[in-house]
Amino acid sequence: MKTTTIKFGLNPWLTLWEQALERVLLDDDGKILKFNTGALLHGSLKDQAEYFSKALGAGGTQPWLTQNEVRRTCDLPRSKDKDADSLKNPMTSKQMDKRGKQNELD
Repeated sequence: MKTTTIKFGLNPWLTLWEQALERVLLDDDGKILKFNTGALLHGSLKDQAEYFSKALGAGGTQPWLTQNEVRRTCDLPRSKDKDADSLKNPMTSKQMDKRGKQNELD
């Protein structure tokens, strides 16, 4: 599906539906209802799995995304794992910070 189709065709309708459903179904407790239009632009599940596994450092590649960055991309809640915000070196049992320096795992 093209981005322009979503932006100009679907988004106005989805916004109206989100507002109506929030008014009818949700209390004022801070919860929101959101359609995930970004999912319409993603590739197949196989392509996504390959991309994210490489982004996390599978197959000996240098990781460039953390677990929580992948989860945010997929519209999932953050992981409570203490190591979910650090890059991991796939060749050792060491973590890497954002600058590529290695830290020993606990």
